[in-house]
Amino acid sequence: MRISILLILILISSCTYNEITFCEINSPSFNECVKPIFDDNCVSCHSVIGGNLLHLTTFEEISSFDSSVLLDRINTDMPPTGIMSAAEISIIEKWINDGAQNN
Repeated sequence: MRISILLILILISSCTYNEITFCEINSPSFNECVKPIFDDNCVSCHSVIGGNLLHLTTFEEISSFDSSVLLDRINTDMPPTGIMSAAEISIIEKWINDGAQNN
């Protein structure tokens, strides 16, 4: 009986909410879906603190960057720590294709 309870607790604790799936299914918002991807993958180099001339920390900075160049960069060689996941790239592409709204 204790083993059954322990097994159930382990299974329940292993279930997590997958925010990327939410963002992939719906029209991705900048604040909930896109900005966290940039925060996780770009801001360490592309911020005032990172010292890079190209800052990618705000909607204005990200949306002012040429979207075709941005997509090319994240699909090929950015960030230097490793290419973004297909799901992350898909979310950014969908956000751009949906009009790159500040929402």
